[in-house]
Amino acid sequence: MKLFNRKDKRSSKSAKLMGNNEVSSKILRELKTATHRYVDSVKRSNLFKNSAIYGNPWFMLIGPEKSGKTTVLNGSDVHFPLIYPEDKDGATASGVEWRFSNEAVWIDIPGKLLQPEGLETFRSVYQGLVECRNERPVDGIVCTISCEDLLKSDSETIKSIAANLRLKIDELIAFWGIELPVFCIITKADTISGFYEFFNDASVEWPDQLLGATFSTDQQMAPARKVFVQEHEELCGSLKVLRLKRLSKERKETVRRAICRFTIEFEGLQTRAGDFFAELFKDSKYEGKPVFRGFYFGSCKSFEVSSNTAIDYAAQSAGPSDLSNTVLNHPLNPHRMSRTSVTPVAINVAKKQVKSFFTKRLFSQIFPGGTQLLQKTQKFSRKERIRYWLLTGLFAVVFLSIGLYMVFANSQVNKLYNTTKAEMDAALSAPQSVTDAYEQLGRLGDLLEQYKKFYEKGMPPKYGIGLVKSKEIYAALKKVYINRLWNFIVVPTVSYLESNIHDANASFKPLNGEEYTQLYRQLKTYLSMSEAIAQNKDRIDTVTIRENIEAAIVYQFTKGSSAGRLPENVEIIVRNSIRLYCSYLKSNEMQLIQEKQDMVAIARQRLSKLPDAQVLYESMRDRLLSIAPQMTLTDLLAGNADPVLKSPSSISLLYTQEGWNRFVADELENVIKDPFKVDWVLGASKEKITDGLMNKSELREELIAEYYSDVFVKWIEFLGSISVEPFGDIIRAGTVLQKLAVTGSEMDLVLQKVLTMSNIEIKAKEEQVAEVAKKVFAKKIKKIEKKASPLKALMPPGTSPQEAVKNAFSPLSSFHKSEGSTATMAEYRNRMSTLAEALLRCSKQGNLLTTFNGTDQDPLLSSYNYTQKVLIGMPDQIKMALTPILLNSVDYTGNVMSALISKELNQKWQNDVAAVFTNGFAGKYPFSHNDDECSFDGVMEYFRPNTGSFWGFYTRNLQPYIYKDGNEWKTRQVGNITILFQPELFGSMKNAEKITRAFFNLDGTLIIHKIRMLPLPQNKLQGSITFGAQEYRILPDENSVRVQWPIPGQTDDVLLKIFVNSKYTEEMKFGGRWGLMRLFESARTNTMNTTAFVAKWERSVNNMFMIQYGCHVQIAHPDHPFAGKIFSRFDCPTDIIKPQQ
Repeated sequence: MKLFNRKDKRSSKSAKLMGNNEVSSKILRELKTATHRYVDSVKRSNLFKNSAIYGNPWFMLIGPEKSGKTTVLNGSDVHFPLIYPEDKDGATASGVEWRFSNEAVWIDIPGKLLQPEGLETFRSVYQGLVECRNERPVDGIVCTISCEDLLKSDSETIKSIAANLRLKIDELIAFWGIELPVFCIITKADTISGFYEFFNDASVEWPDQLLGATFSTDQQMAPARKVFVQEHEELCGSLKVLRLKRLSKERKETVRRAICRFTIEFEGLQTRAGDFFAELFKDSKYEGKPVFRGFYFGSCKSFEVSSNTAIDYAAQSAGPSDLSNTVLNHPLNPHRMSRTSVTPVAINVAKKQVKSFFTKRLFSQIFPGGTQLLQKTQKFSRKERIRYWLLTGLFAVVFLSIGLYMVFANSQVNKLYNTTKAEMDAALSAPQSVTDAYEQLGRLGDLLEQYKKFYEKGMPPKYGIGLVKSKEIYAALKKVYINRLWNFIVVPTVSYLESNIHDANASFKPLNGEEYTQLYRQLKTYLSMSEAIAQNKDRIDTVTIRENIEAAIVYQFTKGSSAGRLPENVEIIVRNSIRLYCSYLKSNEMQLIQEKQDMVAIARQRLSKLPDAQVLYESMRDRLLSIAPQMTLTDLLAGNADPVLKSPSSISLLYTQEGWNRFVADELENVIKDPFKVDWVLGASKEKITDGLMNKSELREELIAEYYSDVFVKWIEFLGSISVEPFGDIIRAGTVLQKLAVTGSEMDLVLQKVLTMSNIEIKAKEEQVAEVAKKVFAKKIKKIEKKASPLKALMPPGTSPQEAVKNAFSPLSSFHKSEGSTATMAEYRNRMSTLAEALLRCSKQGNLLTTFNGTDQDPLLSSYNYTQKVLIGMPDQIKMALTPILLNSVDYTGNVMSALISKELNQKWQNDVAAVFTNGFAGKYPFSHNDDECSFDGVMEYFRPNTGSFWGFYTRNLQPYIYKDGNEWKTRQVGNITILFQPELFGSMKNAEKITRAFFNLDGTLIIHKIRMLPLPQNKLQGSITFGAQEYRILPDENSVRVQWPIPGQTDDVLLKIFVNSKYTEEMKFGGRWGLMRLFESARTNTMNTTAFVAKWERSVNNMFMIQYGCHVQIAHPDHPFAGKIFSRFDCPTDIIKPQQ
């Protein structure tokens, strides 16, 4: 906000400077009081306070003590309607007097404030003025100095007075940030000898005259002494003219001498006054300086007179008429004689009067009209310019942003409207296929959800403000969408249900349990979509509706094809459409079908003959779920405020011992007594239902079996929903694992709660029906297996449901109690604790690659493998449930460590491998054709197997993640650590392997290549080759050259000579350890096989003829560096890791 508030900078600065000083606070209140009185009294041009504060100019009067500031104000003949402080105000803390005239405001600063002892008060005054008048604290300064000081003081004293005044003015300029105009009044002009005699002309109104000069703009830029001297000399010239007039009128000799003496003394003031102005307005190396606007002489003398007393001013000032009153007695004459002063005697004193000369126009016209536009100092003007351009730029950016935003929003709205129009047009046309119809339904549904969000929560900013009519479009879209739902959801579902219900009604066989359940659920769905449910919307079972609608759509898609399910995209669309359909159905926005009464009656009749325990249990369960409390993970963890484990799911209290006792037990007995009265689907009373064949004891055990099966399923589902949140960094991973690794941790508590709360004992009537239960449960095994029950294979004949649930949870219980022989909770916690310690240690000390090295000692790999071992030993249902809670924390740690290890590997590669190649080998021979060569020993050390820079890095860091399969290098995942390597690395490793095989044996020793050179038969010339100091003639057969390369410790300089004639021999010399390779590379080579190649050299002799020479080269080792250019194909990548997604 400081950018917009122009007042903050200086006012906050002054407040900071004044805040801790009680006297300064009093002065500030004093200044504000004076300002408020002025604002309240003066007439305003408008309602705002600024029109009063800045309407008239403000001036500050400063000067040495007794320099006549107040006297000049009093004798200015200016009317002051308001003065502060008045008599009623008493003395003020600062001593500053305010005079408010019609033309200006005058602030009279006591001279003592300019002395060192008054400096703090002076600073408080000018700092406080910023609070009162921020933009221009004052419009000018009136500086006073008396003629008496100029006449009686030496040059140094006068300069000292000026320097002190300049120092104070500089303070004002620096603090206020404006270059102030300064008017100088030389007061007490009457102390110049002959003043009264010179101006004793009653025909002239001397107060209205001026004795001084106001400078022009050009003069203000000139040196102060220069312009003062110019104007003073002109003034002296004018006074000399006036002197002649006065002398012509005056007859008294003493007065005439006084008149002459005045002009002499007035002219003599020039030097000292020039010193004063030169010092006051001297140039400064710092920014900001006062502007010399003018200088003026004035006189205001107060004295007491009576009505019958007359004073002869000439007699008073002239003294005795002797020679001493001539030019010899001039103050600037070092040989002047002292004169005797004559003191007038006042008789019959009645009152005090002020006689003034040359002051009235100063305060009424010159000063108020002489203000100019104040210039800011560079510091403040620079800030103003910065602020201005910042504001301009800011507004430009704002308006440009608004414009761009409006253009962007308009384009987004047009895009949205075009999409909406296209989808609504498509909805009104016939689809090309069934798939196309459902895809269009999905797009329309997404669009409807989007507009619903717009309508309920408001438009996102990217669509502008008020540009989209979301309410109207949402209503129109909903109408179209509901019509499409009717055509592609309701119609096929109703057709499917009516067909299935009709087929079930047409059968004469009694319904078995599965058939009963299917008919019941289909009839329930059919009635939920019909007018039969119109008055009881709370009966709608959306779960059953979703299952049957989805089955109907699947049937529609898959009939006539071998597909067993919907396409993935269509499946998502159908589920979302079913969700919206159920929502509209319950909110009475969906049209209801007219059910077929005859078909419904027959289906109800068939259902009333044989109720199924699963149907009865599900109906009972659905009713109880609406009233039984839900338990969250936080409830199980006893209200832990910051749990590590999280779960989005909850589990009903029904599936605990308390839930059985409070809700299930009594409701189950009610269902057994009257299994039909609570279900509206059957549409019949108990009296109309034949239940004589129903065995209530058997029904009870079947319902209990369904309950136990449901208990197992729900606890397994709830356990499977528990996990930890993904870790953001290594410290978080270590902290969470440390919390989970201790005995009594959240994980420990959750498993204990699951095992304890799922162990439900049903005591009522179990003594009477224990044997019946076992028999009934044995009969249900086949039925349960068909339904893929979670208790499958855990219920051998004669096992009760409660025992089956215990058997199902038995592996989890053994793991939790650490009773298993293969995998225990105690060992799992130990592995997690070790992993957590390693993570936290590495977060402080580093050494990631040393600790997490992908070997058996790697704590993360060890934890991952052990967790997999735990899960593999569990049954499928327990395994799926335990995977999130046991494995996710390890997997999330793997994600964190994959990123950190990747970064560490890449950095270490850059430092240890890439930097060595770049700084030592890149751009040099043998990696490129260049005269500058690499160190042979350095290259060998770089590619040395197992210990060199390249392969040593692989052995120490990359071997767990990269392996060789045949001729290809491939990556593998180490536990849950995934490192994504750049493909360039594998090419680099492949070429590095060729170099290593060409120079090193498997044990890491350097290969000494045995080389045999035979001349080609077509050679017309003879040649020789020199190794070091030994020369070999290249001869055929048994006399062929046989050499070894490289020989450690020996020079490998090579010289090939071709003998052209007795006078000329062509020589090709290559020095250094790479000499032999350079020799062969200078020839045209033709590879014969892995151990032989032909090298031919051609040379031009003085551009006159070509000489040719060739050799057949045989090398004992199949891997060699001479003919394959293995070095030039090698490149070391800078980065070996792909960025983690």
